[in-house]
Amino acid sequence: MRFDWIAYGALAMLVLIWGGTFASIRLALEGFSPMAVVVGRMALAMIIVVSVTFATGQRLPNSRTEWAWTAFLGLINFAIPFSLMSWGQLSVPSSITATYISAIPLFVLLFSWIILGEKISLRKWVGFTVGFAGLVYLAHPWQVLAEGGSLLPHLAIILATIGMALGSIVIRKMPNLHPLTAMSGAFIVSTLASLPFGIVPLLGAEISMRPLVGLLVLGIASTGIAQVLRFFTVKRTSAVFVSVVGYLIPIWAGVLGVWIFDEVITRAAILAYALIIVGLLIARDRKRPA
Repeated sequence: MRFDWIAYGALAMLVLIWGGTFASIRLALEGFSPMAVVVGRMALAMIIVVSVTFATGQRLPNSRTEWAWTAFLGLINFAIPFSLMSWGQLSVPSSITATYISAIPLFVLLFSWIILGEKISLRKWVGFTVGFAGLVYLAHPWQVLAEGGSLLPHLAIILATIGMALGSIVIRKMPNLHPLTAMSGAFIVSTLASLPFGIVPLLGAEISMRPLVGLLVLGIASTGIAQVLRFFTVKRTSAVFVSVVGYLIPIWAGVLGVWIFDEVITRAAILAYALIIVGLLIARDRKRPA
C-alpha cells in the first residue's frame, strides 16, 4: 500500500495547530479578557470558514431547521465551551487543560448511551471508568481544597470538555448538512451570541504583541484553518485516522507549556494522562475481521 504523505502531513499539522491552542489562549489572556478572547477567536474563525465555504461552492444554512441545528451546535460546541475554557485557563496550566480535553471521547461514549441509546459493552464501560479516574486524579480536588484553592476553574474546563462531547452527539443527530455549511452556521451564530459579552472589552483592550499574536493564531489557525484541515483529512482518510490527533495533542501542549510559560509537568499529570489514554484504548472500537 502506498504511503499517503499528504494525509500524514495534514495529521501532523493538526497536532501542531491544536496542540498549540492552549498556549495561544494563555498568550491571548495576557492582554484580553476571557470573553474578548472568545469573541475574537470565533469572529476570526467565522471569517475563515465562511470564506472557504463560498470559495468551494458550498452554501450557508437556508432553512429554519438548518439554522436551528447549527445554532445549537454553535452554542454547545463553541460559544459555551470556549468561554468556560478561557476563564478556566486564567489559573489552570495549558498542559493540564489539554489533558482534560483529551477525555472528550470518554464523554462521547457516555452520551451515546444516554442520548442515542447505543448499546455499550462492558469493555467500553471499563475504559470509561479508567479514563474518568484519570480526570479526577488530574483535578486532584483533595489537594486543591487543602491548599485553599478553588475547584471552579478545573470544573469549568471539564464542563467545556463535556460541551464539546455533546457537540459530537448533536452532529450525529442533526440533518445531513455539508460540514462547511454546518460549521459556517455554527460559527456565525456562536459569534453573534457572544458578541454582546466580549465586544466592549475586545475593542477597549490595550493591544500588545504577545496577546495579539496569541489571539490571531487562536482564531485563524487553531479554530478556523484547523477545522477546514480536519474536514479535508477526514474526507481523504477517515474519522478514525484523524482521532489519533487526540492522543498526541496533550504531549505537544505540554512541551509548549514548559517552553513558553515555564510550566512544570508533574508525575501526577503524566499518570492522569496515562489513565485517560488507557481508558480510551480499552473503550476503542475494535476492527471486525473481514
